[in-house]
Amino acid sequence: MERTRDRRKSRGVKKMWKKGIAKFFLLFMCWIGTLPVCQPIWADEVVDDTESASDNSVPSSTSSYVVVGSNWVTPVANYGEAVIITLPIVNMGKSDMRDVVVTPVISTKTEEFPFEIDLTGYSLKFDRLMGENSSMNITDRTKDLFWTFRTRTDVKNGYYKIDYQIQFTNDACEQEEVTISTYVLAVGKPGSGDINGTDEENKKVSTPRLIVTGFETDPEEVYAGNTFTLTLHILNTSRKTSVMNVEIDLVAAVEGKEQDTTYYAFLPVSGSSTVFVDSLAPGGMTDISIEMAARADLAQKPYVLEVKMKYEDSDANPFEGAANVSIPVKQEMKFETSTPEIMPSSIDVGSESNVMFSIYNTGKTKLYNIQVKFQADSITGGDAFVGNLESGATGNVDVMLTGAQETVDEGKVDVIISYEDETSKVYTRKEEIELFVTQPIMEEEFGEEDMEGMDGEEETGMNPWITRGIVGGVILLGGIASWVTIRKKKKKAMELKLLEEELEDEGK
Repeated sequence: MERTRDRRKSRGVKKMWKKGIAKFFLLFMCWIGTLPVCQPIWADEVVDDTESASDNSVPSSTSSYVVVGSNWVTPVANYGEAVIITLPIVNMGKSDMRDVVVTPVISTKTEEFPFEIDLTGYSLKFDRLMGENSSMNITDRTKDLFWTFRTRTDVKNGYYKIDYQIQFTNDACEQEEVTISTYVLAVGKPGSGDINGTDEENKKVSTPRLIVTGFETDPEEVYAGNTFTLTLHILNTSRKTSVMNVEIDLVAAVEGKEQDTTYYAFLPVSGSSTVFVDSLAPGGMTDISIEMAARADLAQKPYVLEVKMKYEDSDANPFEGAANVSIPVKQEMKFETSTPEIMPSSIDVGSESNVMFSIYNTGKTKLYNIQVKFQADSITGGDAFVGNLESGATGNVDVMLTGAQETVDEGKVDVIISYEDETSKVYTRKEEIELFVTQPIMEEEFGEEDMEGMDGEEETGMNPWITRGIVGGVILLGGIASWVTIRKKKKKAMELKLLEEELEDEGK
């Protein structure tokens, strides 16, 4: 009996020893940077998120194979302002996750959820998240999700825990659910208090803290390849302690997948990303500005800029702080059109002309809901819907225009091309083509009377060759008359245009 107990005890010790060795090996790999993601929670451990929120605000997960990416940064939510929340999720398992639905857990209570509830649903869906069987590259197994929230005006200072429910279908066609938790650093109004303590406890805190309460860019929209001025609002949250010798260092996000091809998303124009502030009084605020350039090859998405701060109090005690801001970068939407083919370029009233040309998306972002319309008093019809165009793709326009009335100007027809960006904002561009519409000549100059006269000539025995020559001459004269009429109309339109320009110049 004692031998059996000894064997069981020995096996238990060996099992615990092996598990300890495995955990130590994984922690060591994370420490030296070999593993790109070091956020999984052990399957046989229970995580107390209450304490972690006040200590280091580390993301957590109820699964050991669906975790938060290592590129996650704590967003800062300032009261009354909008903030972009980024959630990178990583599939650390072997199998693919399909039909994935990610939903943030919201609450009407300010102490539980720091954001206003402006929508009826915040779920994001995507088809697939690859596992290790599909790709060993951690980037391929990572999905970045984005939400835009508006911070409540009565929010308190501190870290708020945000839970996300992730539902998906595994390789056995079974529904699974995982909960991932991250944190948001909320900045409330002065005197709003701390979410983790009472007002009395807040008054006892003497450590001065510097935070970034907001930022602006000039211009407001930052485009890849352009320079912009970034202005940060820095606040000393301490009510008693002044800070001095404030050194602020701006570190942009590193882009690129391989070590040899990594680069910073933003670079300071002056070459230095450090700003110095002499002092900041208790409760005082200051603005710092720096001119930066966004790389031309950046994708259209928000990029994180880390703000590192070092400062001292009146007793020369050193302190450090950090914050992050997300700067949305846009790619300029560009496209070109081919030379339009107009067949024929001159039509009669009631006749049709075929117009064809191509649209080339020469930008680095997608164009949405492209539409083409033709506008002129002399034509009708020709509306076309091209749809969406990916970067580098081509769309074709092939329409029929109908002559509505005779052209009285230079024959210009406006081609209005409209398109949208990913926020459904509509942009338009105008091109021109030349198409003349004339009245039918034969109907006007050769009526029934002319035909009757020709029949009379046959009855009188006139030579048919003479008759044909007369008819041909009349047709030729009619064509010449029509050409002269069009030339006169074009000349008259040009004279009117020149006269208007002279009158405008005299008026100036």
